[in-house]
Amino acid sequence: MIHETIKLKRVNKKIKSEAFLKTYVPENSKEFCENRKRKAILVFPGGGYEFVSDRENEPIALKLVSEDIAVFTLTYSIINFSYPYPFIEAFAALAYIKENAEKYNIDKEHVAVMGFSAGGHLASFVSLNSESEKWAKLIGKDKELIKVDGCLLGYPVTILSYLPKFNSNLKAIKRNIPDRAEELDILSNVTDQFPKTFIWTTQNDGLVPAENSILLAEKLTELRVFCEFHMFPNGNHGLSLANEIVSEKEIDSIDPKIKTWIDYAIHFVKKYL
Repeated sequence: MIHETIKLKRVNKKIKSEAFLKTYVPENSKEFCENRKRKAILVFPGGGYEFVSDRENEPIALKLVSEDIAVFTLTYSIINFSYPYPFIEAFAALAYIKENAEKYNIDKEHVAVMGFSAGGHLASFVSLNSESEKWAKLIGKDKELIKVDGCLLGYPVTILSYLPKFNSNLKAIKRNIPDRAEELDILSNVTDQFPKTFIWTTQNDGLVPAENSILLAEKLTELRVFCEFHMFPNGNHGLSLANEIVSEKEIDSIDPKIKTWIDYAIHFVKKYL
């Protein structure tokens, strides 16, 4: 496996932050996959733009890489949220992956994003602005390098009026850059150019209401954008894989059906991406 840590500012001069990628990429073997080109996923863990969640980081990557998917996780800017960060970092990460498709044995026409909670907001925003001239210019790249081929979301924030109930830097979007709040709201900006999408949530999520997922799925359906949607009736926020690996102390209280979401997501990637 190619496992590296890539500081974005070292591969893109437009980035001034300490954001970094970690790579989890299967290596080809002359024995059985000498010339294989894999699908890839860029993962944005959640954390309310206050921290970058560990449980939605490496455990997700290892599960996906075990299914022969190339995975990259982004640790993005969180403290002192300031536009255009962390969004510019997400686009720079996407461009880096596509630029280095040969190194990582990736099919650059099949690169998706995956995000959880606030990371779901970030993944949705990148998908919303796929091939944007504006964002490509901000990172000094061609717009083809920030094309998103699929979007996978776990209990995402998509509506700024439904902000998490803790003291999240998501609130800084409205407080510090009110002129950008409309631009950063996902639901009100979705078009029929949004990529194929997979969404899952729980009905009684007490932190990011399920409406964030339900209304996005409804909007995508209205626009005839390919969308797979799963809502489980019971489950807290931030479940990640919803298994004993990431929920050791709470596992007895978690509905075991929830952990099936990752199998559906992997099928989505392999079948439809």
